[in-house]
Amino acid sequence: MGQVASTGASKIGKAPQGMLPISYPSLDGESALSKVPKQELVVVDYQVFDDPSFSDVNDGDGIVDSGETIELAVTIKNRWGKADPVTVTLAAQATGAVGPDPFVTWDIDTVDYGAVGNFGEDDNGVIRDPEGLVTGVENPFRFTVSKDAFNNHIIPIKVSISAGNGFDAEDPNAPYKFGELFDLTFDLVVQRGRVLPSIIEEDLVMTKDDYWIVDQPVLVPEGVTVTVTEGTQMQFWYIDSVDKKPNPFIKVEGTLNVIGTAEQPVELFPSEQLPLFWVRLFGSQPEAVSLKYFRIINPDIGERDVPIKSAQYGMVTQNGDELVKYYENRRDWVHPSLYASECYKIIYRNVGGGYFSDQFYPNEPSFPGFYFEIINPDTCLINNSSVYTEENLSLIHI
Repeated sequence: MGQVASTGASKIGKAPQGMLPISYPSLDGESALSKVPKQELVVVDYQVFDDPSFSDVNDGDGIVDSGETIELAVTIKNRWGKADPVTVTLAAQATGAVGPDPFVTWDIDTVDYGAVGNFGEDDNGVIRDPEGLVTGVENPFRFTVSKDAFNNHIIPIKVSISAGNGFDAEDPNAPYKFGELFDLTFDLVVQRGRVLPSIIEEDLVMTKDDYWIVDQPVLVPEGVTVTVTEGTQMQFWYIDSVDKKPNPFIKVEGTLNVIGTAEQPVELFPSEQLPLFWVRLFGSQPEAVSLKYFRIINPDIGERDVPIKSAQYGMVTQNGDELVKYYENRRDWVHPSLYASECYKIIYRNVGGGYFSDQFYPNEPSFPGFYFEIINPDTCLINNSSVYTEENLSLIHI
């Protein structure tokens, strides 16, 4: 039916007054029988596998990490005439780039798919368990990511497909090429660092030797102490898991001490790819968390009823007027905050809302989510910010 409908000439069906003519394909029985349908191959899906059996570096979390060996399954679809044989080749190269991605080394970049029928889909041997869950791939594309690849590095995957004419083995125009103009592509995002587990079961010292990632709720249980030392960087959120995992935060029932230095403060921040997303850290009791020499972007630290123990010698700022979290699979907005029983020499810069930067409101704002609440600002520096204080709930723009 598709062959019949597509081989006839396009003809004007009607031309409504004042509008462009409307055309429809006509039927052409002779052309439908004499013209061979052409192949049209596209990429419809891919899966990433990083099983520990591939490499000692692999962690099996389904995320592309620096240093890991990755296997890919790629599913293609043929939208028209039979293609046989079909060969798929992958390259790590972006449109307009002079050369390939320097952080990627291919072990297997080409796989033979055999024949792909009319309107059919095929892959390179996706393996499923009895419940239908994809667990691996028989004939993988395989590459290794350099251990020097930086966090959030994007690997652009270019897909090139070569297809013979499944209806005419002597077709002089075969093989047909698809994807040579970078129209078949997908991206992989590299994660470099250590992902904090959902429960930190024993004392942990976090140092600048590792790049730390919080991509899910993390609990520091009672009796466990986490110490974060000078120069350590901690990223909240990860682009590939933002729709798959609950909002990331650190809840402390034990003890968490951030101990930076003036030269090397501890840094907490959202992923560069999610610049408006919050950094959430709080304790179950006021003595649980203390911060000293730190920098935080998009802070949501402590709670009004249960502030953290202390925040000393730090700087907080934010990337936008409002911060983002996910709630029941939709985005929601939260206001920035730093609730600490002691705030000493904190720099607040570019925090709070930006909608009323030239006005002063003597009373508590009706939309406090736009503003940054400061509990005890006496020794702090406030710059280019909209804030209000606990004592008089007066809104201040500085």
